[in-house]
Amino acid sequence: MRLLLPLLLTTLVACSQPRQPHIVKAWIPAAPASAPVLAGYLTIRNPGPASWLLEAVESSAFEAIELHEIRQEQGMMQMREITQLTIPPDSRIELRPGDRHLMLRRPTRPLPPGDTVDLQLTLRDDQGQELVLDVQAELTSNPNGG
Repeated sequence: MRLLLPLLLTTLVACSQPRQPHIVKAWIPAAPASAPVLAGYLTIRNPGPASWLLEAVESSAFEAIELHEIRQEQGMMQMREITQLTIPPDSRIELRPGDRHLMLRRPTRPLPPGDTVDLQLTLRDDQGQELVLDVQAELTSNPNGG
């Protein structure tokens, strides 16, 4: 019985782990109050067996939010908007500086360092199921906390 109990507990914990995408970390670099555009970064973890598409990001703290990526094309770095982002099964996608990121346009209120912003991410799986994730992103000059 002593050997069976740890195995049973391990199985119960594994089964209770989320199988849907979730946000691991979200942050926004602090910027001057007059900045008309900020960037947002986060990591989306998809532990499940289905792919998900990130289709939209919304927040009352900004008039508009777009998903962008930076790529090298013809020897030059180019930034372009992308309309959706696929999160493959059993993977994680990082939105990070110099790569894919959120373009947060026209803040609707002052956003001092240490403040948090509510973001709402809309995802859809390959069966058409919609998932809305509510996330808080912290405004910080150092996302690693050091």
